[in-house]
Amino acid sequence: KSLGDFPHGEGLCEFLHGYGVAREDKVLHVAVIQARNLKAMDLFTSDPYVTMTGNRKTFKTEVVKKTLNPVWEEGFELDITDPQGVVVFQVWDWDFLSKDDFMGGIDIPLIDYADGKPCRKWFKLVDNRKTKKGKAVTTKPTERGEIELQLWWTEREQEEDVETRRMNNKGAVKLQSWARMILGKMQAEKRKVEMVHDAEYIDKIVIEMQCAYRQRMAWRELR
Repeated sequence: KSLGDFPHGEGLCEFLHGYGVAREDKVLHVAVIQARNLKAMDLFTSDPYVTMTGNRKTFKTEVVKKTLNPVWEEGFELDITDPQGVVVFQVWDWDFLSKDDFMGGIDIPLIDYADGKPCRKWFKLVDNRKTKKGKAVTTKPTERGEIELQLWWTEREQEEDVETRRMNNKGAVKLQSWARMILGKMQAEKRKVEMVHDAEYIDKIVIEMQCAYRQRMAWRELR
């Protein structure tokens, strides 16, 4: 298989062809708007915030103090590497002196919003926590309130790609030889191709290439 057959492989191939950064073609836009009828975790109230997890990244809203009907109106963007994946939303009650309390959550399949049309709706919160073995913590239904979200996919802006190519063209072209050298070194050390699955590993490759390029340019200036 080629690098493009793996998650993040396409982004790495773009790096080798002149972009200078690993990136994906599609972006999920999320607006965390508000929640209502949340469960009181403190004395008659809560201090709720939302976490959003997908593609090995986690985003967090601000904490809204002392309310069961918080309004956040915050937006996030997430690169899509697996269109069949899910985004996990969880609402938590912030506590100052103790561990934050889980209030409810929802797992949303990405494929449901692949048409690119913004979809704004209310989702009923459930207990979507999982054990280490991937099983549900509990299946007991309880009233946890609702959360309002807006989600949609977009393609990356073509204008942004052109501008990135124009600004990074010279440096990215010079980096290509260094990228191939590092990838060749990896193969010489018999590292498994499956490691390309790991987003952190790709980030490490990019950092190594950037450092190598800076060292090369610094050496040229000294000469």
